[in-house]
Amino acid sequence: MILDKLKNIFGIKNKEQKIDDIVSAKVIAISKSLHKNKNSLEKIFSKSDDLIYRKIYLENSNTSLLLVCIDGMVERDLIADHILTPLQLEDNKGDITINLEKIKEKLITTLEVEISKGFQQLTRSLLSGNTLLFIEGYKQALMIGTTGWEARSIESPASEETIGGSREGFIESIKTNISLIRKRIKTPKLAVELLEVGRKTRTNIALVYLKGVINHELVGEVRNRIEEIDTDGIVGSSQIEQLIENHKWSIFPQIMSTERVDKTVGSILEGRITIIVDGTPFVLIAPVTFATFLNSPDDYYERSITSSAMRVVRYISYVLTTTLPALYLALTAYHPGMIPTPLVLTITESRMGLPFPTIVEVLIMEFTLEILTEASIRLPRPIGQAVSIVGGLVIGQAAVQAGIVSPLIIIVVSLTALTSFVIPVYSFTLSNRLIRFPLIIMGGLAGLYGIFMGWIFILIHLASIESFGVRYLGDFSPYKLEHLKDTIIKVPQGWMTQRPEILNVEDTKKQDIEKARMIVDE
Repeated sequence: MILDKLKNIFGIKNKEQKIDDIVSAKVIAISKSLHKNKNSLEKIFSKSDDLIYRKIYLENSNTSLLLVCIDGMVERDLIADHILTPLQLEDNKGDITINLEKIKEKLITTLEVEISKGFQQLTRSLLSGNTLLFIEGYKQALMIGTTGWEARSIESPASEETIGGSREGFIESIKTNISLIRKRIKTPKLAVELLEVGRKTRTNIALVYLKGVINHELVGEVRNRIEEIDTDGIVGSSQIEQLIENHKWSIFPQIMSTERVDKTVGSILEGRITIIVDGTPFVLIAPVTFATFLNSPDDYYERSITSSAMRVVRYISYVLTTTLPALYLALTAYHPGMIPTPLVLTITESRMGLPFPTIVEVLIMEFTLEILTEASIRLPRPIGQAVSIVGGLVIGQAAVQAGIVSPLIIIVVSLTALTSFVIPVYSFTLSNRLIRFPLIIMGGLAGLYGIFMGWIFILIHLASIESFGVRYLGDFSPYKLEHLKDTIIKVPQGWMTQRPEILNVEDTKKQDIEKARMIVDE
């Protein structure tokens, strides 16, 4: 008894308990009687009023059939045009015999028709939006593809706006998302592996990669980690990300999440694997490195010089958004000699009469900034924009006039917020926001030495992280000039002839080297 309680606390279940949790795992034989089959379904789907049972009697052939589907998950026109109408037309021909094989091979005109012998497969098929057809006298049933639930139209990705590139973003339908990728990669080497995760939700997951390019060990590793997931349900790709990533307690994301189709296609062509989860528009890409999160899709639609300049701005912004408040605190409190004298006098004058030390002012304003950021995200879009703009201006001005903080603190915090918005990936921005506070505390306690020590710990942590066998800082260490072609700067497209070496791909050649040289020479 004590052992069972411990198992419940730590989420450990016996095999028998796992099987009992899965309704569809109960092996129930299909009966020759339509009435018994209907009772079996009603027992499995107890209190499910959205199930539709339609009994059909074909008079000339003296055949009874039972059609079962879930309301809202099927396309009614498909059922009427491709199932009911062909059966009625065949029956009206006269004295004929209608059997299961004839219905499957000749009468049902939908693309997907399969025969099932057990309720385990029937239950899963019904919950996937298919229609079941039972025939009196047969211990088998037909599973007919009639999926037709509502889906959101393809729109521009709201979380990753860009100036150039495609305006198509992923939606919640896994079939549509796969087709968007296939539309751009027209090769039979594009592999799509379908998996199922979740004892209750039975969520469909697709692994999409390029055969002959990707490292096959990477595919096996990702597949094994997903198959080992044992949970009641998956409602989003972020759950998959947290369950299969290497370092669970790291604040840095080890898998990239994106809504952009072009970004996903580019990653597949490089030799990465894509994980598509049904019911969410966010697709996962692995493996990734530190530099991956600072690259924007716009970089590949602009010339190399302008793209490189923007990337340098992005890296500088990353340093500023994580370190600027701590640097201001360290310089003003511990190292004023490093600041020009006129600026020191201005800072000293602005701080006269303030009740709190500098570190408290910085923490107050940073915490206020985080509140405004969260409020602008949670509120409806028009209200959220008003809160972020008006709230920031009003609170900042009021704080200065009330003598709580100095005007320079408002400038520092505002610049920190602006530089954080430069980072292209939101999940990576969250890690930057968390880094900022420990650096502020270390800068307040030990000045520049504290900031340097903080960054040493961060770099050690970054160097220890791996994303499916690829080092997080693999683009920078060990140093190779070849690795820097698409990191801090972006070289001309004709020079990027090889896929990233750190991915250990089977086919490293991205484009013909001789042709690329001819293009560059011209």
